[in-house]
Amino acid sequence: MNFQKAGEVLTEVWNNMVIEGHNVVVEYLEPDDSAESFVPDLPSPQWYSEHMRESQYLLQVHLVKCDDRACCGDVRSSLRSILSKHFLIPPYTILQSSSSLCIPKPRV
Repeated sequence: MNFQKAGEVLTEVWNNMVIEGHNVVVEYLEPDDSAESFVPDLPSPQWYSEHMRESQYLLQVHLVKCDDRACCGDVRSSLRSILSKHFLIPPYTILQSSSSLCIPKPRV
């Protein structure tokens, strides 16, 4: 009953949200006993190998869209100028200039 109530409350909260100009539409579904209802659709192994990096301590999904517009859509930011390999880089300071994001040169 606790999970059902949590699902109903979250449904109500999320249905009142707008994300990037799109209304969020959520419906709480009662779980059934079939195993199929709990198995998510997994991405293909090829998609996973191109869009994911996995290690013991980190699972990283592409932070920058790939070059295939049919897969990831159009690029809408300049984040690729910093993350050219599409994934997180070692810790760097990132600054927003008037035209784009940049990594300042290290002080010597």
